[in-house]
Amino acid sequence: KQLFSMATHGLAARGGAGGPGHWAYIDLAGLLLDVGPESVPKEWLWQRKREDGSTAGGMVAADRRHATVLLRLDELSVNILREVVEQTEPFSLIPSMITLGKVDRLTKEFSEDVYSIGVKLDSPELVAFKARFINTLATRLCDGTAGARPETETDSPTSVVDLGALHNPYNDPSGGHMSLAYIHGDVLPEARAMQAAANERLAQGHPEVKVHTLCLRVSGEEKEVLRLGNFIPLENRAISFVSLERFVSMHSSDLDDKMTTSEVVRRFIVPETKRRASSYAAAHSSSSHIDGCVPSSLPHVAGPVTEEQRGLSIGTVDFFCSHAWEYPFLDLVASIQEHSARQDKKLGRAPYYWLDIFAVNQHNIHSAAELPKLKDVIARATAVVIVLAPWDRPLALTRIWCLFEILSAMSSSTSVEVQMSPSQQASFTLALARDFNAIRTRLSEIDSANAKATQPADLKQIRNQIESTVGYNALNVLVKDQIRAWLLKIVLQHVEGDLTRLQTLTPKAGTGLPSDSDAIDHCNWVHTKALFLGEFGELDLARTLYEAVLLLRLRVLGRDHASTISVSNDLAFLLGKIGQAEAAERLLREQVSILEIKIAQLRASSHVVDRTLSLTTDAASSAVVYSRVQLGDFDGNVSEEDLATFRLVSLLCLTQNNLAMVVGTQHGRHEEALALYRAVLAKRNELYAGDNNGDSIATMNNMAWLMGKMGRNDEAVPLFTRVLNFRREHLGPTAPGTLNALQNLGTTLMKKGELFKAVPLLEESAKGKLENVGLGNPSTLRTITILIECLCQCNQREVAQFWAAKVLAQDSISIPQSVVDRIQSFDLIKIK
Repeated sequence: KQLFSMATHGLAARGGAGGPGHWAYIDLAGLLLDVGPESVPKEWLWQRKREDGSTAGGMVAADRRHATVLLRLDELSVNILREVVEQTEPFSLIPSMITLGKVDRLTKEFSEDVYSIGVKLDSPELVAFKARFINTLATRLCDGTAGARPETETDSPTSVVDLGALHNPYNDPSGGHMSLAYIHGDVLPEARAMQAAANERLAQGHPEVKVHTLCLRVSGEEKEVLRLGNFIPLENRAISFVSLERFVSMHSSDLDDKMTTSEVVRRFIVPETKRRASSYAAAHSSSSHIDGCVPSSLPHVAGPVTEEQRGLSIGTVDFFCSHAWEYPFLDLVASIQEHSARQDKKLGRAPYYWLDIFAVNQHNIHSAAELPKLKDVIARATAVVIVLAPWDRPLALTRIWCLFEILSAMSSSTSVEVQMSPSQQASFTLALARDFNAIRTRLSEIDSANAKATQPADLKQIRNQIESTVGYNALNVLVKDQIRAWLLKIVLQHVEGDLTRLQTLTPKAGTGLPSDSDAIDHCNWVHTKALFLGEFGELDLARTLYEAVLLLRLRVLGRDHASTISVSNDLAFLLGKIGQAEAAERLLREQVSILEIKIAQLRASSHVVDRTLSLTTDAASSAVVYSRVQLGDFDGNVSEEDLATFRLVSLLCLTQNNLAMVVGTQHGRHEEALALYRAVLAKRNELYAGDNNGDSIATMNNMAWLMGKMGRNDEAVPLFTRVLNFRREHLGPTAPGTLNALQNLGTTLMKKGELFKAVPLLEESAKGKLENVGLGNPSTLRTITILIECLCQCNQREVAQFWAAKVLAQDSISIPQSVVDRIQSFDLIKIK
């Protein structure tokens, strides 16, 4: 659809060719009264009545003097005009010449010669203003970001010239023009003499006018005043909580607890900003302005506006609020109040919160210009605050804008915080104490590919950005990592209280069991939190919690209880990670002894399991996870004794597997560790009637890793191959365990010198990790680095350069310097 025909078609539908639509002008009422002829004889004046009752021509009264800027503005072009006005500073008009010219429009309309006496107004700034408007409108229409104009049946070339002819028909190259009077053509000679005398007087001096505002009017309606230079940068449209309270107070009679943020925008914000069609922050930021124009000799001091003068206290963003519009507005307010109360003390002042409902123009005027700048606002903010509501099914994490805001925060190194309202916080705290794993699960259900947006255009735009950068799976992982990091902070905040309660619950010698019926539940909860701390590298704190849990379970449940053995296993696994292999080995050997005795007792007290039980288990690879995996129900008629024996044997295998891992970390004991692994594998294969199970595969993987460490790569390859085939089949091609298996096998083949076999495995692993966990993940970077080295060794440098560029030639994610140095050592790509 071509612009010129579209615009004229839409305007004609509203009123014909006599200047339909809005027109913009500079109000010069009462100004430049000494410029022009001293008087125009009444008999010279031309004036006519139209059929519609309006008057054309005559003398322009002093209170109606103006300079036309733009004509025939429809709703779309008015929106663009507002934006350009906001970003244009006040400018000057200088009267330079008295003009006398034929008015073609009136001459044609009334079939008689009509002339106009006026004043030429020089202003390069006004010329530039009109050019900016035309160019901006053309750009927005051409790239489709300004919205749609009416459908038409005709087409015309799309160009700046067309739009200029439509909206700026006078096209004065010097600036503007002010009409003074309309005269008959038959008095032209006398009028020219009057013009010459007036120009002689004007040459004596050139008074100028300072323009601070433009006026906008549509026939029959009151004028609207647009203030020049009133643009407020997006990052400066944040509001204080006091302003938010003021907004709530203004609308308290109409607000209720269930009204959503979306309804607040529709019922209050849109109507209250309709006249200016601006953001709420811009519309209510200040009551101090100058209407019209003033002589340049009149001083105008644009000083700071005090808070008392403001309708809204706005400032530079401190915190960017990410929230869902479908949730109750007053809960959003309560969440910000909670956050603000903490930040007041830290900052020593009231913080400013960037809320889209107040900062962004809700009339969809500036969306094309403003929304892409949200990244800059987020980069300027101290943190993005995710309003988690309701905490057990957070709406924000189902909205694509919120996920995109989290991604923008991470790419700009802006921290991410989570905030809840007091009511949600109370519910969350209760759940935290009862079922921490359930919280982790619920807050990890991120599906960016199916996230929603109110506007289809927004959804398409953000999806394009996600698909062209990190991808959905990687974004899911990144968001989950942020939520996990926040949970870590919550856990850390409660550690001291957890330890205190465990000590309170632990009975002193000879005092018997603790009376608190929740003691064991609390113990289980702290055990889970210790696991979580260990995952995040908080090893010392995790160890402290493990030891406190072990102490309580030893006294309450006894040393041979499965829960006691479980925490002992986890503690030993952690000790091995922090280099205390001897302590870990002692603890694990003690657990092995306990389990062997317990199994023997069970078998002695009941019939021995005389057949192998086949079942499918969770194929997780982490030894820590296995200690709490429930093996599931058996098919057939199996006794409780058989089931108990099976579980104890499974736990014994796990403990012996961990023991082999600890022994394998000690110098000179690799063969001993390998023998332990072989024994565990044989026992697990017997238990599950073969190696087609996750437990046996985990042991194979550990054996292969140790063999590689021992330089026995020929023996490691078939084991890693078996691990890969199992995980492909049971976990899927893109599961983390499968991608790691690809890397392990590829790396081992590379060590053997079988480079061309290694490359496709490493490439598949790198691509999978890139898509599923993202470039910023350490595992992804490690795989890509190994792949680049392998490609260089087999002289595939062009492919190696491709992968090196993926890491080095981007600035959205922070890459560790050690990785950068390693990749640059291959001399593949130069970066600035």
